[in-house]
Amino acid sequence: LEKNEQFIILLLIFTFSFSLIMSFYHFGIEQGIFKESPICGINDASNTISKEEILKQLQAKPISCKDVTFKFFGFSLTTFNMMISLIIVIILIKIFKNYEKFKK
Repeated sequence: LEKNEQFIILLLIFTFSFSLIMSFYHFGIEQGIFKESPICGINDASNTISKEEILKQLQAKPISCKDVTFKFFGFSLTTFNMMISLIIVIILIKIFKNYEKFKK
């Protein structure tokens, strides 16, 4: 059971680290630090049948990933995700490092 608990903590660290990286990347796109991916302009990929349709949607580019549509206290949801993920990763790393102390 102890090894499973440690594995779950490591899995959570990996998951929230990935979330942190992805939200940092999206934050960078919002701030103009990184160039946005062409996929950001695709309207609805589930209905796209041909590559010609994809090219048409990419050329139209109606929505940009750097356009923030909702802010809370002046911050985008990406910013909140990045901060929360960072806090959770730090807490989980501390729990993992001090696992022997916590299990008692």
